[in-house]
Amino acid sequence: MDEDEEIVQSYLVWGAMALHYAELFANLSRQRKLNTFLLTVVKSIFQDMISMETVIAKIMEYAKTLVSADRTSLFLVDSNDKQLYAHIFEVNDNKANSDDPAITKKEIRFPIGTGIAGTVAKTGQALNIPDAYEDQRFNRDIDQMTGYTTKNLLAMP
Repeated sequence: MDEDEEIVQSYLVWGAMALHYAELFANLSRQRKLNTFLLTVVKSIFQDMISMETVIAKIMEYAKTLVSADRTSLFLVDSNDKQLYAHIFEVNDNKANSDDPAITKKEIRFPIGTGIAGTVAKTGQALNIPDAYEDQRFNRDIDQMTGYTTKNLLAMP
């Protein structure tokens, strides 16, 4: 019985080491992806002297890829009018040139506290909404304006 216990114990040690190294590898892979993205953004800023809109579009495209979303939106706070607004509303997949994401520009404005984005802006708390149309805070007017049907949402301050 002692020999069997020693064998099992050695397998457990090897298993724990394998799990530890797998976790380290996953963390390093995530960090490498982030570093690659940041280098791409910095390269774009200093080599291409691109506009801030393009930099924001690239950041939105990375966020979209990072969370496996099919759409991203960036809302800014207009503190004078106490509203949220979006100048860069959508980053589309651009198959022809992956370094230059296509941007659909629309301006949408609504009061802070209205909708999911307005709630996040007001509270400063992230929201993960599994079914947008089941949430009373969801502003259906945005879908009507954009022609897009929102299924679920991840909103961050």
